[in-house]
Amino acid sequence: MLCALCELNPEHIKEALQRDASTRSSGHLTLATIMTVINVSSSEVIETALALLKRHWLILTFTVVTAKVLQNRWLHPLSKFPGPFLGSVTYWYSVYIFFSYRAHELEYDLNKKYGRWALIDLQQLGCSLCKNTKVY
Repeated sequence: MLCALCELNPEHIKEALQRDASTRSSGHLTLATIMTVINVSSSEVIETALALLKRHWLILTFTVVTAKVLQNRWLHPLSKFPGPFLGSVTYWYSVYIFFSYRAHELEYDLNKKYGRWALIDLQQLGCSLCKNTKVY
């Protein structure tokens, strides 16, 4: 079915454009016009897309996760603040802090290591206003 796109005859496209009243005024090809020219139904397009997803799901998943990590690490508004790597790309570091039952100690250690402002997760900054604070 996808090979049929490579075998399109320009004259068939011109005929389809002349038949299609909605594209006649704009002169642009629509997906519906192309599907009409190559005699493909929308269910065949969906089946082909699902087959491609089924075949390449691992590559697609890896690409999406990598893109999200890169976006969160370098393009996020809070990315200029220092903090742990896991905290700068996901929310899992805040989950770890919550379930460790020592959030005050971990946040104190983050401020001690990274300075007054420390990134905890994608939407949280830990702020240390006191310089001489002891955590018991």
